[in-house]
Amino acid sequence: MVFKYKFPMDFFLKTIIVLLFIIPGSSSITQIKSLQINQPELEGGKILKTESYNGNSLWGYIDGGADLYLEYGFVKLLVQQIFWQDYNFKLEFYEMKNNEAAFGVFSVSHRKCIPETATSGYNCKTPHMIQMIQGCNFIRIINENGTEPEQNLSTAIAKIISNKNKDINYSPPRLFSNHVFKEHLDRLKYFNGTLGIQNGFPEWNDFFEGLTNYSAYLLPIETDTGHIYLSQITFANESEKNIFYKNVNMNLKKRKYAETKDGNIFKAITEISSLKIYYFESTLSYRNYNSYLKLIQKK
Repeated sequence: MVFKYKFPMDFFLKTIIVLLFIIPGSSSITQIKSLQINQPELEGGKILKTESYNGNSLWGYIDGGADLYLEYGFVKLLVQQIFWQDYNFKLEFYEMKNNEAAFGVFSVSHRKCIPETATSGYNCKTPHMIQMIQGCNFIRIINENGTEPEQNLSTAIAKIISNKNKDINYSPPRLFSNHVFKEHLDRLKYFNGTLGIQNGFPEWNDFFEGLTNYSAYLLPIETDTGHIYLSQITFANESEKNIFYKNVNMNLKKRKYAETKDGNIFKAITEISSLKIYYFESTLSYRNYNSYLKLIQKK
Protein backbone atom coordinates (compact mmCIF):
# COMPACT_ATOMS: atom_id res chain seq x y z
CA MET A 1 0.00 0.00 0.00
CA VAL A 2 1.32 3.44 -0.94
CA PHE A 3 0.53 6.32 1.37
CA LYS A 4 0.28 9.78 -0.15
CA TYR A 5 0.74 12.90 1.89
CA LYS A 6 0.30 16.40 0.59
CA PHE A 7 2.90 18.66 2.14
CA PRO A 8 1.63 22.09 3.08
CA MET A 9 3.01 25.08 1.16
CA ASP A 10 4.71 26.56 4.23
CA PHE A 11 6.77 23.35 4.51
CA PHE A 12 8.30 23.97 1.09
CA LEU A 13 8.94 27.63 1.85
CA LYS A 14 10.73 26.77 5.09
CA THR A 15 12.77 24.09 3.32
CA ILE A 16 13.89 26.54 0.63
CA ILE A 17 14.91 29.09 3.25
CA VAL A 18 16.99 26.49 5.11
CA LEU A 19 18.70 25.37 1.89
CA LEU A 20 19.62 28.94 1.00
CA PHE A 21 21.59 29.12 4.22
CA ILE A 22 23.33 25.76 4.02
CA ILE A 23 24.15 25.46 0.32
CA PRO A 24 27.47 27.16 -0.49
CA GLY A 25 27.26 30.07 -2.91
CA SER A 26 28.29 33.62 -3.61
CA SER A 27 26.72 34.80 -0.37
CA SER A 28 28.55 32.27 1.85
CA ILE A 29 30.81 33.58 4.58
CA THR A 30 34.12 31.97 5.47
CA GLN A 31 34.36 32.23 9.25
CA ILE A 32 37.55 33.89 10.44
CA LYS A 33 38.46 30.83 12.50
CA SER A 34 38.88 28.87 9.27
CA LEU A 35 41.31 31.52 7.97
CA GLN A 36 43.38 31.97 11.11
CA ILE A 37 46.91 30.59 11.23
CA ASN A 38 47.34 27.17 12.86
CA GLN A 39 50.51 25.96 14.56
CA PRO A 40 51.39 23.24 11.98
CA GLU A 41 51.40 25.92 9.25
CA LEU A 42 54.36 27.72 10.88
CA GLU A 43 57.41 25.50 10.65
CA GLY A 44 59.48 26.36 13.70
CA GLY A 45 57.09 29.16 14.61
CA LYS A 46 54.79 29.71 17.55
CA ILE A 47 51.34 31.21 18.07
CA LEU A 48 51.75 33.33 21.19
CA LYS A 49 48.15 34.51 21.65
CA THR A 50 44.74 34.40 19.98
CA GLU A 51 41.99 36.80 21.08
CA SER A 52 38.54 37.66 19.77
CA TYR A 53 36.37 40.79 20.00
CA ASN A 54 32.73 41.56 19.25
CA GLY A 55 30.96 44.86 18.63
CA ASN A 56 30.96 45.78 22.32
CA SER A 57 34.58 44.87 23.08
CA LEU A 58 36.00 46.32 19.85
CA TRP A 59 36.41 49.66 21.65
CA GLY A 60 38.88 48.02 23.99
CA TYR A 61 41.06 47.05 21.05
CA ILE A 62 40.71 50.12 18.79
CA ASP A 63 40.30 53.09 21.07
CA GLY A 64 38.58 55.78 19.01
CA GLY A 65 38.59 53.81 15.76
CA ALA A 66 35.82 51.26 16.28
CA ASP A 67 33.07 53.44 14.81
CA LEU A 68 34.45 53.14 11.29
CA TYR A 69 34.20 49.34 11.36
CA LEU A 70 30.76 49.45 12.96
CA GLU A 71 29.55 51.87 10.26
CA TYR A 72 30.50 49.41 7.52
CA GLY A 73 28.97 46.40 9.27
CA PHE A 74 31.41 44.81 11.73
CA VAL A 75 30.70 41.26 12.94
CA LYS A 76 33.75 40.19 14.94
CA LEU A 77 37.54 40.46 15.16
CA LEU A 78 40.15 37.78 15.75
CA VAL A 79 43.74 38.83 16.62
CA GLN A 80 46.76 36.53 16.60
CA GLN A 81 50.27 37.21 17.92
CA ILE A 82 52.86 35.10 16.09
CA PHE A 83 56.59 34.49 16.58
CA TRP A 84 58.25 33.04 13.48
CA GLN A 85 61.92 32.82 12.52
CA ASP A 86 62.89 35.29 15.26
CA TYR A 87 60.30 37.89 14.21
CA ASN A 88 57.01 39.01 15.75
CA PHE A 89 53.83 39.43 13.72
CA LYS A 90 50.32 40.55 14.53
CA LEU A 91 47.38 39.29 12.46
CA GLU A 92 43.98 41.00 12.51
CA PHE A 93 40.94 39.29 10.96
CA TYR A 94 37.92 41.62 10.75
CA GLU A 95 34.80 39.70 9.74
CA MET A 96 32.32 42.07 8.09
CA LYS A 97 28.66 41.60 7.15
CA ASN A 98 29.50 41.01 3.45
CA ASN A 99 32.37 41.31 1.01
CA GLU A 100 31.28 44.82 0.00
CA ALA A 101 31.68 45.95 3.61
CA ALA A 102 35.10 44.28 3.79
CA PHE A 103 36.12 46.12 0.63
CA GLY A 104 34.81 49.39 2.03
CA VAL A 105 36.99 49.22 5.15
CA PHE A 106 39.97 48.17 3.04
CA SER A 107 39.43 51.00 0.54
CA VAL A 108 39.63 53.74 3.19
CA SER A 109 42.46 52.11 5.17
CA HIS A 110 45.29 52.52 2.68
CA ARG A 111 46.91 55.33 0.73
CA LYS A 112 50.12 54.67 -1.19
CA CYS A 113 51.03 51.02 -1.44
CA ILE A 114 51.61 48.28 -3.99
CA PRO A 115 49.60 45.10 -4.68
CA GLU A 116 50.80 41.83 -3.16
CA THR A 117 50.81 39.47 -6.15
CA ALA A 118 51.14 36.29 -4.07
CA THR A 119 47.50 36.46 -2.90
CA SER A 120 44.10 36.62 -4.54
CA GLY A 121 41.62 39.45 -4.19
CA TYR A 122 42.20 43.10 -3.36
CA ASN A 123 45.33 43.70 -1.32
CA CYS A 124 47.94 46.32 -0.50
CA LYS A 125 51.52 46.03 0.73
CA THR A 126 53.86 48.39 2.57
CA PRO A 127 57.12 47.44 4.34
CA HIS A 128 55.32 47.09 7.70
CA MET A 129 51.93 45.74 6.67
CA ILE A 130 49.88 43.68 4.21
CA GLN A 131 46.16 44.48 4.03
CA MET A 132 43.83 42.27 2.04
CA ILE A 133 40.27 41.05 1.56
CA GLN A 134 39.35 37.39 1.64
CA GLY A 135 35.63 36.87 1.16
CA CYS A 136 33.87 38.91 3.84
CA ASN A 137 37.04 39.41 5.85
CA PHE A 138 39.38 42.41 5.99
CA ILE A 139 42.79 41.17 7.11
CA ARG A 140 45.98 42.89 8.29
CA ILE A 141 49.39 41.25 8.68
CA ILE A 142 51.69 43.57 10.64
CA ASN A 143 55.43 43.22 11.27
CA GLU A 144 57.59 45.27 13.62
CA ASN A 145 60.50 46.64 11.59
CA GLY A 146 59.68 46.39 7.88
CA THR A 147 62.88 44.51 7.04
CA GLU A 148 63.11 42.36 3.92
CA PRO A 149 62.95 39.04 5.86
CA GLU A 150 59.85 40.27 7.72
CA GLN A 151 58.22 41.35 4.47
CA ASN A 152 58.93 37.96 2.91
CA LEU A 153 57.46 36.13 5.90
CA SER A 154 54.42 38.43 5.85
CA THR A 155 53.89 37.44 2.22
CA ALA A 156 54.16 33.77 3.17
CA ILE A 157 51.53 34.24 5.89
CA ALA A 158 49.24 36.08 3.46
CA LYS A 159 49.55 33.23 0.99
CA ILE A 160 48.65 30.63 3.64
CA ILE A 161 45.51 32.61 4.53
CA SER A 162 44.53 33.25 0.90
CA ASN A 163 44.83 29.56 0.01
CA LYS A 164 42.32 28.69 2.75
CA ASN A 165 39.66 31.12 1.54
CA LYS A 166 36.68 29.32 -0.04
CA ASP A 167 34.48 32.36 -0.59
CA ILE A 168 34.03 34.37 -3.75
CA ASN A 169 36.19 37.47 -3.51
CA TYR A 170 34.86 40.96 -4.01
CA SER A 171 34.39 42.37 -7.51
CA PRO A 172 33.47 46.01 -8.24
CA PRO A 173 30.29 47.27 -9.94
CA ARG A 174 30.19 46.73 -13.70
CA LEU A 175 31.05 50.34 -14.56
CA PHE A 176 34.43 50.12 -12.81
CA SER A 177 35.22 46.75 -14.39
CA ASN A 178 35.75 48.50 -17.73
CA HIS A 179 39.29 47.93 -19.01
CA VAL A 180 40.01 51.69 -19.17
CA PHE A 181 40.02 51.77 -15.36
CA LYS A 182 42.35 48.80 -14.86
CA GLU A 183 45.44 50.82 -13.93
CA HIS A 184 43.41 53.02 -11.55
CA LEU A 185 41.27 50.38 -9.83
CA ASP A 186 43.53 50.14 -6.78
CA ARG A 187 42.22 53.61 -5.85
CA LEU A 188 38.52 52.63 -5.91
CA LYS A 189 36.72 53.51 -2.68
CA TYR A 190 33.38 52.53 -1.15
CA PHE A 191 31.48 54.56 1.46
CA ASN A 192 28.18 54.02 3.25
CA GLY A 193 28.46 56.71 5.90
CA THR A 194 30.15 59.86 7.14
CA LEU A 195 33.19 58.19 8.71
CA GLY A 196 34.02 56.35 5.50
CA ILE A 197 34.10 59.62 3.56
CA GLN A 198 36.05 61.42 6.28
CA ASN A 199 38.70 58.70 6.24
CA GLY A 200 38.73 57.93 2.54
CA PHE A 201 37.92 61.15 0.67
CA PRO A 202 37.28 64.14 2.94
CA GLU A 203 37.15 66.45 -0.11
CA TRP A 204 33.56 65.23 -0.63
CA ASN A 205 32.31 65.72 2.93
CA ASP A 206 30.12 68.67 1.91
CA PHE A 207 28.47 66.69 -0.92
CA PHE A 208 26.95 64.25 1.58
CA GLU A 209 26.03 66.73 4.29
CA GLY A 210 22.45 66.08 5.41
CA LEU A 211 22.42 62.50 4.06
CA THR A 212 22.06 59.61 6.49
CA ASN A 213 21.49 56.49 4.39
CA TYR A 214 23.41 55.96 1.17
CA SER A 215 26.22 54.00 -0.45
CA ALA A 216 28.80 55.38 -2.85
CA TYR A 217 31.64 54.09 -5.00
CA LEU A 218 34.29 56.61 -6.01
CA LEU A 219 37.19 56.22 -8.41
CA PRO A 220 39.56 59.22 -8.20
CA ILE A 221 41.96 59.56 -11.14
CA GLU A 222 44.69 62.13 -10.59
CA THR A 223 47.00 63.52 -13.30
CA ASP A 224 49.62 66.25 -13.49
CA THR A 225 47.08 68.64 -15.01
CA GLY A 226 43.93 67.85 -13.02
CA HIS A 227 41.58 65.09 -11.95
CA ILE A 228 38.61 62.93 -12.88
CA TYR A 229 36.28 61.74 -10.12
CA LEU A 230 33.77 59.10 -11.17
CA SER A 231 31.20 57.79 -8.71
CA GLN A 232 28.17 55.52 -8.45
CA ILE A 233 25.81 56.56 -5.66
CA THR A 234 22.69 54.87 -4.31
CA PHE A 235 20.25 56.86 -2.15
CA ALA A 236 17.66 55.67 0.35
CA ASN A 237 14.94 57.97 -0.97
CA GLU A 238 14.15 60.89 -3.31
CA SER A 239 14.61 63.43 -0.55
CA GLU A 240 18.23 62.46 0.08
CA LYS A 241 18.92 62.35 -3.65
CA ASN A 242 17.64 65.90 -4.00
CA ILE A 243 19.80 67.03 -1.07
CA PHE A 244 22.83 65.65 -2.89
CA TYR A 245 21.85 67.48 -6.11
CA LYS A 246 21.60 70.69 -4.13
CA ASN A 247 24.96 70.07 -2.46
CA VAL A 248 26.70 69.68 -5.84
CA ASN A 249 24.75 72.61 -7.37
CA MET A 250 22.95 70.57 -10.03
CA ASN A 251 19.32 70.11 -11.06
CA LEU A 252 18.21 67.44 -13.52
CA LYS A 253 14.67 68.89 -13.93
CA LYS A 254 13.18 65.43 -14.57
CA ARG A 255 15.88 64.57 -17.11
CA LYS A 256 18.06 61.46 -16.96
CA TYR A 257 21.28 63.32 -17.76
CA ALA A 258 22.62 66.79 -17.04
CA GLU A 259 25.98 68.52 -17.17
CA THR A 260 27.31 71.91 -16.12
CA LYS A 261 30.49 73.90 -15.60
CA ASP A 262 31.22 75.24 -12.10
CA GLY A 263 34.30 77.44 -12.42
CA ASN A 264 37.00 75.15 -13.81
CA ILE A 265 35.13 71.99 -12.75
CA PHE A 266 33.00 70.11 -15.28
CA LYS A 267 30.15 68.14 -13.64
CA ALA A 268 27.72 65.57 -15.00
CA ILE A 269 25.01 63.32 -13.56
CA THR A 270 23.31 60.30 -15.13
CA GLU A 271 20.32 58.72 -13.38
CA ILE A 272 20.63 54.95 -13.73
CA SER A 273 17.39 54.40 -11.84
CA SER A 274 15.18 56.45 -9.56
CA LEU A 275 17.62 56.20 -6.63
CA LYS A 276 20.95 55.35 -8.29
CA ILE A 277 23.17 57.78 -10.20
CA TYR A 278 26.58 58.27 -11.75
CA TYR A 279 28.22 61.53 -10.69
CA PHE A 280 31.22 62.72 -12.72
CA GLU A 281 33.49 65.69 -12.29
CA SER A 282 36.77 66.77 -13.85
CA THR A 283 39.20 69.66 -14.00
CA LEU A 284 40.85 68.31 -17.15
CA SER A 285 40.22 69.55 -20.67
CA TYR A 286 37.29 68.12 -22.64
CA ARG A 287 39.74 66.20 -24.83
CA ASN A 288 41.18 64.42 -21.80
CA TYR A 289 37.97 63.56 -19.93
CA ASN A 290 35.54 62.90 -22.80
CA SER A 291 36.38 59.20 -23.22
CA TYR A 292 35.54 58.62 -19.55
CA LEU A 293 32.40 60.76 -19.69
CA LYS A 294 31.04 58.68 -22.57
CA LEU A 295 30.98 55.63 -20.32
CA ILE A 296 28.25 57.14 -18.15
CA GLN A 297 26.39 58.87 -21.01
CA LYS A 298 25.66 55.49 -22.59
CA LYS A 299 23.93 54.14 -19.46
